[in-house]
Amino acid sequence: MKGKTLATCLLSMLVFVFSLPAAAGAMTEAEILDQLKTLRAEQNRLNEAIGKLERALGQTDGSASGKSQEQAGKAGLADRVLNLEKKLEKDSGEKWTDRITLSGVLEVEAGWEKVDYNDPDQDDETARDMTLATVELGVEARIADHVTGSFVLLWQEGETDGVDLDEGYILIDGEEAFRIGLVNQVVDDDKLMEATLALAEKILPNSAFSIRLIKKGVDMAPEVSLEALMDYEVEACLATVFAPERAGALDDFQSRKKK
Repeated sequence: MKGKTLATCLLSMLVFVFSLPAAAGAMTEAEILDQLKTLRAEQNRLNEAIGKLERALGQTDGSASGKSQEQAGKAGLADRVLNLEKKLEKDSGEKWTDRITLSGVLEVEAGWEKVDYNDPDQDDETARDMTLATVELGVEARIADHVTGSFVLLWQEGETDGVDLDEGYILIDGEEAFRIGLVNQVVDDDKLMEATLALAEKILPNSAFSIRLIKKGVDMAPEVSLEALMDYEVEACLATVFAPERAGALDDFQSRKKK
C-alpha cells in the first residue's frame, strides 16, 4: 500500500510539474531555458524514484545491463507509474472484502397444536404458529496488522427496542500491545504458567496490604470502565503512601543506612 501511494504521488507530481510552462504565459528565452533545466532535473529525480520502486517490485533487475536500464529510462513516466500500480494490485491479491468476516444467528420459534374432540358434533381444532424470535449479526474486520475490530447487532422480539449494539470492541494482539507500551511483558502460551509463577514470586515479598490492593484492581478490571479503574489505581497509590507498613519499612531503611 505504501508503494502504491508513492507511485500515485509521483504521477500527480509529474502532471503538476509539466503543467507549469502552460500556466506561465509569455516567457523570455532565458526563462524558458531555465525552466527546461528545472524540468530536466525534476524528470531525473522522478526517474530515479520510479526506478527504485521498479527494482523493489522486481520489474527491473538492479544488475541489469546499461542497455536495459536505458530502455526503462526512455519509457514514459506516466506509463511506468501505471505499470507499478497494476503490479501492486496484482501482488497484494487482497480486496477489502477479504478483511471482513460476517457471522449471524436466526432463531425461529414454531408451534403446532391439534385438539381432537370426542364429540362428533364439534369440529376438531388445529393451530400453527411460526415467529422470528432473535436476529444477531456479527461483523469482524481486520483493520490493520495486529488490530481487529468487532461488533454484534442484536434484535430480540419483545426484549429490544429496535436493533441494539450488543457488543463492540477493538482487539490488539499481544505483540502490538507490547510494542506500543500497553503491556510490559508478552509470553508464548506454553510458557504462560511459568512466567505467571515467576511474577508471583517477585510480587510475594511486597507488602500484604499492597498485594491486597493489586488483587482487588485485577478483580475489578473486567467489570468496570477504564476510567473507574484508573481512579482506583490513584486511590490505591495514595493509600499505600500513608500505610503503617510503608512507614515501618522506611524507618528500617534509615536505620540500616546510618549503620
